[in-house]
Amino acid sequence: MRYFTVILVLIFAQFATYAYAHEGVKFECSKADEMIGVEFFAPENRAQITRSGDSFGVIYNDKDAYLNVFKQAQFYTGGAKTQLFIGMKKYECALFEKNNAANDQAFFTQTSGKSLGGKVRDAASMNSKQIGSLFEGNAIVITGNSGVNMNGYDWFEIEFKGRKAYQWGGIMCSDHAKLNGIYMQCE
Repeated sequence: MRYFTVILVLIFAQFATYAYAHEGVKFECSKADEMIGVEFFAPENRAQITRSGDSFGVIYNDKDAYLNVFKQAQFYTGGAKTQLFIGMKKYECALFEKNNAANDQAFFTQTSGKSLGGKVRDAASMNSKQIGSLFEGNAIVITGNSGVNMNGYDWFEIEFKGRKAYQWGGIMCSDHAKLNGIYMQCE
């Protein structure tokens, strides 16, 4: 049984991408005539899946996915689609509801942008370790808002040399729409 559980975790891990859950965010996931609801509970670092009268939790695994190995369930957002896997079934998901108390920019899938030049750090703080630098105009993938504000701008999680890193929003721009907490929309 232990070997089987390890295999399941490895299979689910291959699909993992970035997910940032916040209170009040709900998704509807569907496949053919089956509808499944997903609701986030950020303070508990989990989401609740409701399917045909069955309700169970998925827990954030610190590797950017929400999992429940026993129910063979994984929920993730990222790239172009938000998806739920239960067993071998894949469900496409769409944002259903966002509680007014939820910050409009607190939940988003990754987006592209540019650095305006500056240090890249291993945590959302000026006191954290510098792991590199970006030059003005370097393209970046913005994977989340850390929720940490400094001087009117938020720290954003970005991809940097294949790993998670952070850059201050005061020296960044976003490509498609101006994000709250970021300096500007790129020209």
